[in-house]
Amino acid sequence: MLLSIRLFVFTCLLLYVPGEAFSRPVSRIDSLRTATRNEHNITEKVDLLISLSKAYAPDSIPQAINAARQALTLASQTDDEGKTGAIHLWLGDLAMQMDSVNMAEKEYKQAIEHLNKTSATDMLVRAITSLGNRYVEKENYPGAMEQYLNGITILEQNKENKQLANLYNNLGVVYLNMNNPKKALDLYSKALTLFEKFGDTMNVAGATTNIGSIYIQLGNYDIARDYYKNGLALFEKIGNKAGQAHALFKLGLLEEAQHKNRQALTYLQRSAEIQQLNGTMAAGSKTMFQSETDIHIGINYLALNDILKAQSYLEDGLNIARQTQQYSLIALAAKNLSSIEKQKGNYRQALTYHELYKQYSDSTYNVENIRKLTQLEMQHQYESKLTQAKLEKELEIQKRKRSNLIYFVLTAGLLLFLVIIALLLKLENNKKKEAEFERERLEEKLEHTNKELTTHVMYLLRQNEFILSIIEKLKKAQLDAKPENKKLISDLIRELKSNTDTVSWEEFEVRFQEVHTDFYTNLRKAFPDLTTNEIRMCAFFRLNMTSKEIAAITYQSLNSIKVARYRLRKKLRLSQEDNLISFLSKF
Repeated sequence: MLLSIRLFVFTCLLLYVPGEAFSRPVSRIDSLRTATRNEHNITEKVDLLISLSKAYAPDSIPQAINAARQALTLASQTDDEGKTGAIHLWLGDLAMQMDSVNMAEKEYKQAIEHLNKTSATDMLVRAITSLGNRYVEKENYPGAMEQYLNGITILEQNKENKQLANLYNNLGVVYLNMNNPKKALDLYSKALTLFEKFGDTMNVAGATTNIGSIYIQLGNYDIARDYYKNGLALFEKIGNKAGQAHALFKLGLLEEAQHKNRQALTYLQRSAEIQQLNGTMAAGSKTMFQSETDIHIGINYLALNDILKAQSYLEDGLNIARQTQQYSLIALAAKNLSSIEKQKGNYRQALTYHELYKQYSDSTYNVENIRKLTQLEMQHQYESKLTQAKLEKELEIQKRKRSNLIYFVLTAGLLLFLVIIALLLKLENNKKKEAEFERERLEEKLEHTNKELTTHVMYLLRQNEFILSIIEKLKKAQLDAKPENKKLISDLIRELKSNTDTVSWEEFEVRFQEVHTDFYTNLRKAFPDLTTNEIRMCAFFRLNMTSKEIAAITYQSLNSIKVARYRLRKKLRLSQEDNLISFLSKF
């Protein structure tokens, strides 16, 4: 039942929706753009750009991000850590609306770094909670727990509020995923009490549904069904489509656990329909929710022996799970696909899927998580007790045995320091490995794409050479042709030349910019006096083409290309020692 528990991580995280309402009329956008252009005070201009970004958000996330980036660039020129942190937080929220979990994680980390230097507690806790949510989505439960405990430590020193309730709820999700239902129920109950106190119906519904997940794990399906249906009714009452989709999904898993596969499909497909029609988001990660829904629909079709539908849904879910790096989902989909291929007699493919399943279901990962969670929890408990009774404890120990106190403090401090150092070194090592893996993956992808583009250019080259040979043959034929046929041959030659130039160049430009997105923009920005032909020549050199190849594809002489190359080097202000191709690769 681990997967059914894990999914509602997204539901409960959805209950925490940072930010403000984003709806803005078009006239508001126009006035903000005008005001931004006319404003020269940096602080005021930053505020206007933030407002413009939020006005763009409902209809154009890319424009919203662009405006926020401009605000961030200006804010970096000031010493306003709070405003810089707030912009990073907003960029993280925008990244989640684009389903970009990794980018959101990066922005939330930067937001925390800046907001830690301010007194903006509420905004800091928002960033901490959002980062923890991203860790949950990536199944990094130690990272999530660390963030949630940090947020709880900050908020427990102040009066109770909704943010504290959210943190209790989300921390409960972590415990439930690590098979500690007792601790999870305690945290869900705390969250539910606070949500009811503040009259937050949506989050009451979410916490109610979360409690149902505990009873599924305990095997008490009737109680779980009551909680799920109560949660669904509350979500329907307030018209929350995301909550309805999750509650229906949970009911589907409940029926699946009892082998009532047709009833399970009814609930799961209703959930999938809501996701598709309403763009339901699960903590900003709709593809992850879609992946798990598809996989469980496939599992139930498999139980009903509908192999074709089962395989289709499982393959769709597996593809999405691979993109989002959801290891448990990859393992679940691979396990069932292996069973299908085995039934079909495709034993080689069945073995491939089985190996994939074994790779991602390795218990070592969970054991390591439990160890880290226990360590973090002990550290938090120690710090909490120290905060609550610090003076009392110090006085008591001083009266009894001062020497023992000194020995204890030194020993405990040394052990704690060593534990923290070991943890930090391990975390840093993991980050370096992940960064190296990501860098290698991107380099391989770029190399592959460059090869495809070069192959296409060479294809254009051969195509042009072929057409030129036809033109030459037509010219020779024209000399001996009858007068009435000469005009026809001339028209054919002209049409061949025109079509080759237009189609080939347009297609080259499109393909090149797909691979090297910012090459032209960056080059024009650095050297605005370059002509169109010179920029095109730079593109050829960027692909490491020889002068002879460029001459063939542009219908110019080799000498003309060499002259053009010499002039281009002068415009780019390159010395004789500078390599042109290496220089252009920087753009």
